[in-house]
Amino acid sequence: LTARARYSLAVNVLAPFLLTSLLLPNVRASGAGRVLVTSSISAGSNDALDDLQCASSWSAHRAYELSKLCDAMMIQEMHARYADPPALTFHT
Repeated sequence: LTARARYSLAVNVLAPFLLTSLLLPNVRASGAGRVLVTSSISAGSNDALDDLQCASSWSAHRAYELSKLCDAMMIQEMHARYADPPALTFHT
C-alpha cells in the first residue's frame, strides 16, 4: 500500500472499527444500542476489491471509494456477528 492509501484506510476503516470494538460492551449494555457508520455514494464500486493496495491506479477518490466499501462490509459483518435487534443494531 502507498502511504496515502494506508492513511485513507486507517482513518476511514480501522479507526471506526477500533472505536466501535472498544465501545461495544457499553453500547450493548444500554439495551437500545445503535452503531451507525456513515456511507457515501462512492462506496458502490465492487471492482475496488480487486486492487486493495491501489497499485494499478491510485487517486484520492479511489482510496476513499475503497475505504467506504470496506466500511459497509465491516458494518454488515458486525451486524451479522453481534446484532440483537432491537437491543443492538448496526447501520450504514
